Amino acid sequence: MKRVTIRDIAKAADVSVGTVQRALNNFGNISPQTRERVKKIANEMGYEPSYIAQTFVTGRTYNLGVVVPNLGGIFMDIIGEVEEIAMDAGYVVCLGESNLSAEKEDRCLEIMKKRYVDGLIVTPFVERKEKIYSNLVEFSRKKPLVVLEQNIPVPELNVIATDNYNNVYDTIKYMIDHGRKRIGFVHWGATDWDPSQRERLKGYQDCIRDNGLKEMSYQASYRSSKIDPVALKKYMDREKPEIILGQFDAYTLLVMRCLNSLGYRIPEDVEIMGYDNTIMCDFTIPTLSSVTQPGKLIAKRGMEILLNLIDGKVFSPVHEQIKGEIVLRESTLPDLKQ
Repeated sequence: MKRVTIRDIAKAADVSVGTVQRALNNFGNISPQTRERVKKIANEMGYEPSYIAQTFVTGRTYNLGVVVPNLGGIFMDIIGEVEEIAMDAGYVVCLGESNLSAEKEDRCLEIMKKRYVDGLIVTPFVERKEKIYSNLVEFSRKKPLVVLEQNIPVPELNVIATDNYNNVYDTIKYMIDHGRKRIGFVHWGATDWDPSQRERLKGYQDCIRDNGLKEMSYQASYRSSKIDPVALKKYMDREKPEIILGQFDAYTLLVMRCLNSLGYRIPEDVEIMGYDNTIMCDFTIPTLSSVTQPGKLIAKRGMEILLNLIDGKVFSPVHEQIKGEIVLRESTLPDLKQ
């Protein structure tokens, strides 16, 4: 079957090829009546646009780039929401995973340039922050770019992130208001280079100090997939926390498993709460209470900004933080819900 071209539509509508192009691509000086008539004829003729041709006409590839550190946790929500919004807007997503590798992240950014993406969503690897910040600023000067889920202090960039500081501060205050006084916090030593982890630790420390309580933080190894049971037992014997907030779910579950092996009952002996509210929270025994990261809301707002930038709208760079909420499950006592 012969493919319908814009010349065929122009002949059927008795207009010029240029008028058909303007009507189908929604630009240029053309009356609403002519635009709708041309679109109606194109639809009746079974016209399917050529993306290659559209690229020549509009200067767009209809490709969007997404670069994230990994495909788990909050990034599953972000990628899913970005893809859904992109598809509705007529875009295809090119996905890159840096896996916390500076070299791989550079390669992902270079590939996105070569694919001529119309815009980029990125969560940067922040351990080598000076270099990646300059790379992102350079990219943003050529193509629309939005940073998600890393609250990086770069005025030139659009940044949408979780409000990690207030999420943790308000969670600790909630625990205090429900009678908890000995509140532990387990973190993994990434606070020197990862702003989201640093903000969570500071939220804990500030709330504990503001309420006149003793800080009971415990640092495990960020690079290890195991918790040292001897060190954790010493911490528990010394601090005797009533409840522990973990810096993120995956390692909080390692703490919970280690506590179980040491004979602690959860939540009877010590309550546990994670951070991220990942899908694994519903599949543990007991199920894990957690603080949400609003990945879908972050992605939705980020895509709104990105698509506006692609459409040529000019505005000052946006820096926004979105709060999550506490989701209580079996790893905390029932009275915490009251």
